[in-house]
Amino acid sequence: MKKIAVLMPAFNAGETIAEAVESMLWQELPPHCAYEVAVFDDGSTDATRAILERIAGRRRDGRLRILGDGTRVGEAAARNRLLQAADADYYFVMDADDIALPGRVRAQVEALDAGHDLVGTHVYNFGAMHGDRRFLAERPAHVLLAMVDQRSFCHPAIAFNRKVARIGYPKPLASDYGLLIEVLLAGLGVTNLPRHYLMYRVHGKSQSNSTDADVFASLRKAVCEMRADYLARLLGLDASAAAYSDCMERKIFRRDTPEDLVALDRLGAIVRDRLGVGVDFRRV
Repeated sequence: MKKIAVLMPAFNAGETIAEAVESMLWQELPPHCAYEVAVFDDGSTDATRAILERIAGRRRDGRLRILGDGTRVGEAAARNRLLQAADADYYFVMDADDIALPGRVRAQVEALDAGHDLVGTHVYNFGAMHGDRRFLAERPAHVLLAMVDQRSFCHPAIAFNRKVARIGYPKPLASDYGLLIEVLLAGLGVTNLPRHYLMYRVHGKSQSNSTDADVFASLRKAVCEMRADYLARLLGLDASAAAYSDCMERKIFRRDTPEDLVALDRLGAIVRDRLGVGVDFRRV
Protein backbone atom coordinates (compact mmCIF):
# COMPACT_ATOMS: atom_id res chain seq x y z
CA MET A 1 0.00 0.00 0.00
CA LYS A 2 1.40 3.36 -1.05
CA LYS A 3 1.84 5.90 1.76
CA ILE A 4 1.22 9.56 0.96
CA ALA A 5 1.98 12.37 3.40
CA VAL A 6 1.18 16.08 3.23
CA LEU A 7 3.79 18.19 5.02
CA MET A 8 2.60 21.52 6.42
CA PRO A 9 4.57 23.74 8.82
CA ALA A 10 2.45 26.31 10.63
CA PHE A 11 3.32 29.35 12.72
CA ASN A 12 0.53 31.64 13.97
CA ALA A 13 -1.68 30.59 11.06
CA GLY A 14 -4.95 30.68 12.98
CA GLU A 15 -6.71 32.77 10.34
CA THR A 16 -5.92 30.41 7.45
CA ILE A 17 -4.97 26.97 8.79
CA ALA A 18 -8.47 25.46 8.73
CA GLU A 19 -9.02 26.14 5.04
CA ALA A 20 -5.53 24.92 4.14
CA VAL A 21 -5.86 21.67 6.07
CA GLU A 22 -9.39 20.94 4.90
CA SER A 23 -8.40 21.52 1.27
CA MET A 24 -5.94 18.62 1.59
CA LEU A 25 -8.13 16.40 3.75
CA TRP A 26 -10.93 16.49 1.16
CA GLN A 27 -8.73 15.54 -1.80
CA GLU A 28 -9.71 12.66 -4.06
CA LEU A 29 -7.21 9.88 -3.38
CA PRO A 30 -5.79 7.07 -5.51
CA PRO A 31 -7.04 3.58 -4.59
CA HIS A 32 -5.20 1.50 -2.00
CA CYS A 33 -3.17 4.20 -0.30
CA ALA A 34 -2.54 5.38 3.24
CA TYR A 35 -2.91 9.14 3.53
CA GLU A 36 -2.15 11.69 6.22
CA VAL A 37 -1.87 15.43 6.58
CA ALA A 38 1.00 16.10 8.99
CA VAL A 39 1.14 19.62 10.46
CA PHE A 40 4.10 20.86 12.49
CA ASP A 41 2.95 23.60 14.86
CA ASP A 42 6.12 25.69 15.01
CA GLY A 43 5.60 27.33 18.39
CA SER A 44 2.41 29.20 17.52
CA THR A 45 1.10 31.64 20.11
CA ASP A 46 -2.33 32.11 18.53
CA ALA A 47 -5.21 29.63 18.03
CA THR A 48 -3.41 27.48 15.44
CA ARG A 49 -3.06 24.37 17.61
CA ALA A 50 -6.56 24.60 19.03
CA ILE A 51 -8.00 24.80 15.52
CA LEU A 52 -5.97 21.77 14.43
CA GLU A 53 -7.11 19.78 17.45
CA ARG A 54 -10.72 20.72 16.77
CA ILE A 55 -10.45 19.50 13.15
CA ALA A 56 -8.75 16.27 14.23
CA GLY A 57 -11.39 15.61 16.87
CA ARG A 58 -14.21 16.23 14.44
CA ARG A 59 -12.89 13.89 11.74
CA ARG A 60 -11.73 10.98 13.95
CA ASP A 61 -10.17 9.17 10.98
CA GLY A 62 -6.55 9.68 12.04
CA ARG A 63 -5.62 11.46 8.82
CA LEU A 64 -4.62 14.69 10.54
CA ARG A 65 -1.46 14.39 12.63
CA ILE A 66 -0.25 17.31 14.74
CA LEU A 67 3.45 17.58 15.59
CA GLY A 68 5.56 20.08 17.55
CA ASP A 69 6.15 20.60 21.25
CA GLY A 70 5.66 24.36 21.33
CA THR A 71 9.28 25.19 20.52
CA ARG A 72 9.97 27.53 17.60
CA VAL A 73 12.47 25.88 15.23
CA GLY A 74 11.99 27.80 11.96
CA GLU A 75 10.44 26.85 8.65
CA ALA A 76 13.23 24.75 7.12
CA ALA A 77 13.79 22.78 10.33
CA ALA A 78 10.03 22.25 10.65
CA ARG A 79 9.89 20.83 7.12
CA ASN A 80 12.81 18.51 7.86
CA ARG A 81 11.14 17.25 11.04
CA LEU A 82 7.97 16.56 9.05
CA LEU A 83 10.01 14.59 6.51
CA GLN A 84 11.58 12.52 9.28
CA ALA A 85 8.23 11.84 10.94
CA ALA A 86 6.24 10.95 7.83
CA ASP A 87 8.27 8.08 6.28
CA ALA A 88 6.08 8.03 3.17
CA ASP A 89 6.46 6.99 -0.46
CA TYR A 90 5.23 10.35 -1.76
CA TYR A 91 5.33 13.74 -0.04
CA PHE A 92 3.18 16.80 -0.77
CA VAL A 93 4.38 20.25 0.25
CA MET A 94 1.67 22.58 1.51
CA ASP A 95 1.74 25.93 3.29
CA ALA A 96 -0.64 26.83 6.10
CA ASP A 97 -2.10 29.82 4.25
CA ASP A 98 -2.68 28.32 0.78
CA ILE A 99 -5.60 26.35 -0.66
CA ALA A 100 -5.20 23.13 -2.63
CA LEU A 101 -7.63 22.76 -5.54
CA PRO A 102 -9.58 19.55 -6.21
CA GLY A 103 -7.67 16.84 -8.04
CA ARG A 104 -4.21 17.90 -6.89
CA VAL A 105 -3.21 14.73 -5.05
CA ARG A 106 -4.45 12.31 -7.66
CA ALA A 107 -2.85 14.21 -10.56
CA GLN A 108 0.57 14.50 -8.92
CA VAL A 109 0.54 10.89 -7.73
CA GLU A 110 -0.06 9.80 -11.33
CA ALA A 111 2.93 11.88 -12.46
CA LEU A 112 5.14 10.45 -9.71
CA ASP A 113 4.00 6.95 -10.61
CA ALA A 114 5.04 7.70 -14.21
CA GLY A 115 8.65 8.10 -13.06
CA HIS A 116 9.12 11.77 -12.19
CA ASP A 117 10.92 12.48 -8.92
CA LEU A 118 9.48 15.96 -8.30
CA VAL A 119 6.25 17.35 -9.76
CA GLY A 120 4.90 20.90 -9.55
CA THR A 121 1.78 22.57 -10.95
CA HIS A 122 0.57 25.94 -12.17
CA VAL A 123 -0.94 28.15 -9.44
CA TYR A 124 -3.31 31.08 -9.01
CA ASN A 125 -2.13 34.00 -6.85
CA PHE A 126 -4.59 35.61 -4.44
CA GLY A 127 -4.40 38.03 -1.54
CA ALA A 128 -2.11 41.04 -2.00
CA MET A 129 -1.54 40.06 -5.65
CA HIS A 130 -3.77 38.27 -8.11
CA GLY A 131 -2.73 36.42 -11.23
CA ASP A 132 -2.05 33.21 -13.06
CA ARG A 133 1.42 31.67 -12.65
CA ARG A 134 2.58 29.00 -15.07
CA PHE A 135 5.79 27.00 -14.91
CA LEU A 136 7.80 25.17 -17.56
CA ALA A 137 7.92 21.39 -17.74
CA GLU A 138 11.25 20.55 -19.40
CA ARG A 139 14.25 19.79 -17.18
CA PRO A 140 16.79 21.93 -19.14
CA ALA A 141 14.65 25.00 -18.44
CA HIS A 142 14.79 24.31 -14.71
CA VAL A 143 18.58 23.98 -14.84
CA LEU A 144 18.97 27.36 -16.57
CA LEU A 145 16.38 29.23 -14.51
CA ALA A 146 18.08 28.16 -11.29
CA MET A 147 21.21 30.02 -12.43
CA VAL A 148 19.37 33.33 -12.24
CA ASP A 149 17.37 32.55 -9.08
CA GLN A 150 14.12 32.30 -10.99
CA ARG A 151 12.06 29.60 -9.31
CA SER A 152 10.91 27.03 -11.82
CA PHE A 153 8.35 25.72 -9.35
CA CYS A 154 5.91 27.14 -6.87
CA HIS A 155 7.28 25.39 -3.78
CA PRO A 156 3.99 24.74 -1.91
CA ALA A 157 2.61 23.16 -5.10
CA ILE A 158 5.25 20.42 -5.39
CA ALA A 159 5.12 16.72 -4.59
CA PHE A 160 8.10 14.38 -4.57
CA ASN A 161 9.32 10.87 -3.85
CA ARG A 162 11.80 9.36 -1.39
CA LYS A 163 14.83 10.34 -3.48
CA VAL A 164 14.01 14.01 -3.00
CA ALA A 165 12.99 13.48 0.62
CA ARG A 166 16.48 12.16 1.37
CA ILE A 167 17.88 15.52 0.22
CA GLY A 168 15.58 17.46 2.51
CA TYR A 169 16.01 21.17 3.18
CA PRO A 170 19.75 21.85 3.56
CA LYS A 171 19.54 25.63 4.13
CA PRO A 172 17.62 27.64 6.75
CA LEU A 173 17.01 30.62 4.41
CA ALA A 174 15.56 30.36 0.88
CA SER A 175 15.06 26.68 1.68
CA ASP A 176 12.98 26.10 -1.45
CA TYR A 177 15.87 27.28 -3.64
CA GLY A 178 18.29 25.12 -1.69
CA LEU A 179 16.13 22.04 -2.25
CA LEU A 180 15.67 22.80 -5.96
CA ILE A 181 19.35 23.17 -6.79
CA GLU A 182 20.26 19.98 -4.93
CA VAL A 183 17.55 18.10 -6.83
CA LEU A 184 18.85 19.43 -10.15
CA LEU A 185 22.49 18.68 -9.32
CA ALA A 186 21.49 15.13 -8.37
CA GLY A 187 20.09 14.66 -11.87
CA LEU A 188 16.59 13.81 -10.66
CA GLY A 189 13.55 14.00 -12.93
CA VAL A 190 11.47 17.16 -12.54
CA THR A 191 8.39 18.51 -14.27
CA ASN A 192 5.33 20.74 -13.86
CA LEU A 193 1.79 19.67 -14.69
CA PRO A 194 0.04 22.04 -17.12
CA ARG A 195 -2.92 22.65 -14.79
CA HIS A 196 -3.62 24.82 -11.76
CA TYR A 197 -3.87 22.88 -8.52
CA LEU A 198 -3.09 25.53 -5.88
CA MET A 199 -4.32 28.92 -4.71
CA TYR A 200 -1.13 30.66 -3.53
CA ARG A 201 -1.63 33.44 -0.99
CA VAL A 202 0.62 36.50 -1.50
CA HIS A 203 1.33 38.61 1.59
CA GLY A 204 4.14 40.50 3.28
CA LYS A 205 4.79 37.95 6.03
CA SER A 206 6.78 35.52 3.86
CA GLN A 207 10.57 35.81 3.63
CA SER A 208 10.56 36.50 -0.10
CA ASN A 209 8.01 39.31 0.25
CA SER A 210 9.31 40.75 3.50
CA THR A 211 9.47 44.53 3.84
CA ASP A 212 12.03 44.20 6.66
CA ALA A 213 15.34 45.36 5.16
CA ASP A 214 17.47 43.13 7.40
CA VAL A 215 15.41 40.02 6.64
CA PHE A 216 15.51 40.74 2.91
CA ALA A 217 19.27 41.38 2.97
CA SER A 218 19.90 38.09 4.80
CA LEU A 219 17.74 36.25 2.30
CA ARG A 220 19.54 37.71 -0.72
CA LYS A 221 22.95 36.94 0.81
CA ALA A 222 21.89 33.31 1.26
CA VAL A 223 20.60 33.15 -2.31
CA CYS A 224 23.88 34.58 -3.69
CA GLU A 225 25.92 32.01 -1.81
CA MET A 226 23.71 29.12 -2.95
CA ARG A 227 23.73 30.33 -6.55
CA ALA A 228 27.55 30.53 -6.49
CA ASP A 229 27.73 26.98 -5.16
CA TYR A 230 25.31 25.82 -7.86
CA LEU A 231 27.31 27.47 -10.66
CA ALA A 232 30.56 26.03 -9.31
CA ARG A 233 29.25 22.47 -9.10
CA LEU A 234 27.17 22.55 -12.29
CA LEU A 235 29.81 24.13 -14.52
CA GLY A 236 33.01 23.08 -12.77
CA LEU A 237 33.98 26.65 -11.89
CA ASP A 238 36.49 27.76 -9.28
CA ALA A 239 36.31 30.87 -7.09
CA SER A 240 34.97 32.81 -10.10
CA ALA A 241 31.52 31.33 -9.38
CA ALA A 242 31.02 33.80 -6.51
CA ALA A 243 31.91 36.74 -8.77
CA TYR A 244 29.47 35.53 -11.42
CA SER A 245 26.75 35.17 -8.78
CA ASP A 246 27.35 38.73 -7.57
CA CYS A 247 27.12 40.00 -11.16
CA MET A 248 23.83 38.16 -11.56
CA GLU A 249 22.49 39.68 -8.35
CA ARG A 250 23.27 43.20 -9.53
CA LYS A 251 21.68 42.46 -12.91
CA ILE A 252 18.49 41.12 -11.30
CA PHE A 253 18.10 44.34 -9.28
CA ARG A 254 19.11 46.64 -12.16
CA ARG A 255 22.36 47.73 -10.53
CA ASP A 256 24.66 46.14 -13.10
CA THR A 257 27.72 47.83 -14.61
CA PRO A 258 29.24 47.46 -18.09
CA GLU A 259 31.86 45.18 -16.51
CA ASP A 260 29.08 42.96 -15.13
CA LEU A 261 27.59 42.55 -18.60
CA VAL A 262 30.96 41.47 -20.00
CA ALA A 263 31.29 38.93 -17.17
CA LEU A 264 27.79 37.59 -17.82
CA ASP A 265 28.67 37.19 -21.50
CA ARG A 266 31.63 35.06 -20.40
CA LEU A 267 29.32 32.99 -18.21
CA GLY A 268 26.97 32.49 -21.15
CA ALA A 269 29.88 31.20 -23.22
CA ILE A 270 30.80 28.74 -20.46
CA VAL A 271 27.22 27.46 -20.29
CA ARG A 272 27.14 27.04 -24.07
CA ASP A 273 30.45 25.18 -24.03
CA ARG A 274 29.72 22.87 -21.09
CA LEU A 275 25.96 22.35 -21.33
CA GLY A 276 25.43 22.88 -25.05
CA VAL A 277 22.69 25.43 -24.41
CA GLY A 278 22.67 29.06 -25.54
CA VAL A 279 21.60 31.60 -22.93
CA ASP A 280 21.77 35.41 -22.89
CA PHE A 281 22.22 36.53 -19.29
CA ARG A 282 21.92 40.19 -20.38
CA ARG A 283 18.16 39.58 -20.64
CA VAL A 284 17.80 38.61 -16.97
